[in-house]
Amino acid sequence: ATGQIMREDFKFTETILAAREKMRYLPHGNNSSWIKKGWGVACFWYGNGRTGLPNPGVAHAEMNQDGSITVYVGSPDIGQGSNTIFRQVAAEVLHISPQKIFVVSGDTLLTKDSGTTSGTRLTFIVANGVKKAVEDLLKRINDFKKGEGLTGSLPKLISKIGRLAGEKGVVLRGEGYF
Repeated sequence: ATGQIMREDFKFTETILAAREKMRYLPHGNNSSWIKKGWGVACFWYGNGRTGLPNPGVAHAEMNQDGSITVYVGSPDIGQGSNTIFRQVAAEVLHISPQKIFVVSGDTLLTKDSGTTSGTRLTFIVANGVKKAVEDLLKRINDFKKGEGLTGSLPKLISKIGRLAGEKGVVLRGEGYF
């Protein structure tokens, strides 16, 4: 009904056959002539987000003058903890503490549309956009670091890089789209 095409084999038939095999070992039996007991399986496909429509995971990330990082996503955190997930993703990519990461979400002035807040969509789709944005930012940070003749790990130099970039008017920003 949505036009979504399943492009990857996710072993549906094998899964159903394995479930049928497991059900052979479950208790069976009828306790009266009119009540029948049995086992069944219902299956359906559920798309994550706007199935069959463009479903972007868009984010951008910037280094601040104090060396902290701000990640921007359009999808709001409505209590499910997606901002925490975005902080964790960014911190892992950059190998820095999550305390150095700030998230701006759902601000239509500062963020691009990164789709709906539905189910686990933000954890998979938008977090991958965040990952790509931070990877792009890391490339730009490393280019800046090299241009300045700085050596050493990012965690040790992050405050210095942020300050130097700010003093020189250089905006270190990464874009991500998934």
